[in-house]
Amino acid sequence: MPVWEIPSRIEKETFWAEVYNSVFDSETYQEIKPYVNYALGGGLNLFFNHVSRGEMWRYGEETYLSIRLELPNGNKIARINKLSSDLEKEILSYKKNIKVLVANVIDEESAYLKVEFTPEQANTAFPFLLKNYVTAYATRLGGVDSYVYGFGPGFSNAGGGSSSMFNVTVKGFNYEHVKELAEKFRDKIKRNPRVDNVDIDRSMFYWNSDTYEIVARIDRDKLNAYNISVDQLFSIVAKNSGGNLGYQRFRINNDEVDYRVKFSNYDEVQLNDLENMVVNESKNENLKIRDLLKFEERKVLSAINREDQQYVRNISFEFKGPYKYGSKYLETSITLMLVPEGYSIKPAEFTFAFGEEEEFDLLIVFGVSILVIFMISAALFESFKKPLIILTSIPFALVGSVFLFWFGDYNIERGAYAGMLLLIGLSVSNSIVLINYLSENVKTFTSYEVIALSTTRLRAILTTTITTFTALIPFIINDDSTFWKNLSLSIIGGIIVSALYVILFLPMIFKIFSLRKK
Repeated sequence: MPVWEIPSRIEKETFWAEVYNSVFDSETYQEIKPYVNYALGGGLNLFFNHVSRGEMWRYGEETYLSIRLELPNGNKIARINKLSSDLEKEILSYKKNIKVLVANVIDEESAYLKVEFTPEQANTAFPFLLKNYVTAYATRLGGVDSYVYGFGPGFSNAGGGSSSMFNVTVKGFNYEHVKELAEKFRDKIKRNPRVDNVDIDRSMFYWNSDTYEIVARIDRDKLNAYNISVDQLFSIVAKNSGGNLGYQRFRINNDEVDYRVKFSNYDEVQLNDLENMVVNESKNENLKIRDLLKFEERKVLSAINREDQQYVRNISFEFKGPYKYGSKYLETSITLMLVPEGYSIKPAEFTFAFGEEEEFDLLIVFGVSILVIFMISAALFESFKKPLIILTSIPFALVGSVFLFWFGDYNIERGAYAGMLLLIGLSVSNSIVLINYLSENVKTFTSYEVIALSTTRLRAILTTTITTFTALIPFIINDDSTFWKNLSLSIIGGIIVSALYVILFLPMIFKIFSLRKK
């Protein structure tokens, strides 16, 4: 029973509300509530509250760093080889903390390095720390473009090339309020020293490049001191840059035409050149633009995105530590946010994620498969009671599957759901073997006779269970594929529990239903 959904309090001033609150809102019940959830919630409680679900599709569970170095055209292979070798030496100084380092010089302009970690090393903060170190080292290299990405459980829950571990989506109907909510969330998570690189202006699509703007702050005190107007300063900047800081028009006949006055090399002027331009010359000093304007670069949204008439803002951040701890921190941080009505903040959903909608679709598939099994069994046995007896093994099989994932702290994802679907047929096959044999051979319906006949089917049931178990062991031992490992764990946990149920309880349930019919 979903007892964890019972509200702790009813906000009404009635007699029954006071009685209800005195029980479920009391300190005593709050202390025993976890045990009540375990006792009455059963497998549903484990599935919805105590196992990780909806994990993304992955190409494996390995954790590794991907490093790419690129030089401009016209370089010699010796230079890219030296850059790669120097970076190898830096990384190998931490060789006790890595599994293997692979380096490839692809051509004269590019090289690729891959640093792999063991599962034990991935569960520490070292992969993230090494990523930051390599990023800082590569940034200091002159004349080379560097790209450093982290993949796998040590960095993210995804198998793709996202450089950020976690992504959050903020939605609302007011653009400014959505931005304020994103800033509040940023300020909250930045208090944790493990959180780094918080970006509230992240592009909605990973292939879009980041957008930056140059902001100039005017020192008005110096403008007054040198008797320079803002218009004069803007005129100099406008003539030497591609931006439009004003509008000039002249009339041709009855049409107004916009025009701009710029120097011929304005599109070649860089920010450093603009800062060093002289505003006025004197014998004592040359006043430059950088003395009057302070330039700074800041990231901005590359586009204003709306979804269902709501503004969407994406936040990304990195967590220095294993993914599962960062995921729990993200969940807690979102829970503690005070979100106004009409706004939402939740972990970003990806098209390749396995979320609640997909889970609901699977529940429909489960229901249809159970209905088909019932119809086929009813036709074969020419009875409605016997198919119902057979189907009682399915809940126990699913409980056994969920229990194994909870006990081993595994994540329920696509492979696990596929295993549960197969488990429905496997658990029912054992029930059919037993019920069919009892239906054909039982005479007096005494407990002794039912038990004696059931023991003759014990070998067939155990053989099916053991052979299924042993056949799936290679998938569990081999960690190369998360899908097959989770599928195997799901089947093994369910087939064992369902076999125990069929052997220990199903004969007596058959006897009880048969006596009622008699």
